[in-house]
Amino acid sequence: TVFSGVNIIVQNDFYMNKPEVGTFVLIVFGYIWCLGASFLPFMIIYFFWSFPKPFRFLERKWIKILLFVIPSVLFLGTFGVAFFTVGYGQQFVPVFLRLVSVIIGLIIIANIVGYISLIINYRRLNSREEKKPILIILVALTFGLFTSFYTALIAPAITDTFFNSP
Repeated sequence: TVFSGVNIIVQNDFYMNKPEVGTFVLIVFGYIWCLGASFLPFMIIYFFWSFPKPFRFLERKWIKILLFVIPSVLFLGTFGVAFFTVGYGQQFVPVFLRLVSVIIGLIIIANIVGYISLIINYRRLNSREEKKPILIILVALTFGLFTSFYTALIAPAITDTFFNSP
């Protein structure tokens, strides 16, 4: 939703009437978008690997380093391609769109890995008192994932059929 809001603001012609402000706003929003999109999947995975009880493999130093280095490299690449796409034109658009597809795929994979990790962590808990708050989070996450799945895959097919019918 944050990315959608930024997209709506950027598409509005208010900032584009003043080129110096518009360019600055595009660079700032692009920086924030690239930073968030690059780090989000890895932060989701890290959160669910450490909540409520951390997995043992998370104690290994190289895993924590990878969970920071990979999104940092992804951010630099994404921001670089976005900067060249805005600054130098259309030849970078296909590369940028491929990179956005990779990020969307990473977010989907991170949600699935996080969901499975939360289920595993829930089953590892022993007492009902520990399980109760985690169950609420698990139900909410299940609802959120089903909602995302419906919004991304099912709703567009239904609306396409509905609005394009004669």
